[in-house]
Amino acid sequence: MRSSKRNLYDEELDEFSIVNEIDENYQELLTSEIRDKMNLISAIEDKALYMYPVESSI
Repeated sequence: MRSSKRNLYDEELDEFSIVNEIDENYQELLTSEIRDKMNLISAIEDKALYMYPVESSI
């Protein structure tokens, strides 16, 4: 399975913000909810995540 998402983590809130690139669907999930609602943890454990180069205007 392949999908492109932007995953952002807010350490202060212990929360992930996830944007699905295909349809711009947006989710906010607490770290405790991630394993139950997404396969992000499995992907990390399986080393199945890929990071594309990000260009910054800063």
